[in-house]
Amino acid sequence: MQLGNLLCKRAHIRVFQSLQGMYMSLINKLLERPESIKEINDKYDYEDVYFAKNGDAAVVSCGQNGSYNELSYIYTTHLLPKVEAGIISKQAAIDALDAACATIEVPRKREEFYRYLSEELDVDI
Repeated sequence: MQLGNLLCKRAHIRVFQSLQGMYMSLINKLLERPESIKEINDKYDYEDVYFAKNGDAAVVSCGQNGSYNELSYIYTTHLLPKVEAGIISKQAAIDALDAACATIEVPRKREEFYRYLSEELDVDI
């Protein structure tokens, strides 16, 4: 009987350790989530190599070059009205922008970027 109890305790410890590892992994992911557009921008080195004549308007940059901030424009123009209307949260919008930047291959086509945001947030962009 004691051997059975010991084996049961060891199994419980292993399950606990496994759950503890998953919990810590989740906490770490949450802590790494950007809370602002600046935090997303800071992940990317950016040099504007696409000029207007080369189709710059058709691509989205996740970094910032000078005073123009593409993600800020997208947030302010397309996402902020939905945040203010209570359709999505600010954090959901930031998370979607971050995910789009990380997922879509460079150069990120604007149409594809907006489609990704629409699908991720379940809203029309």
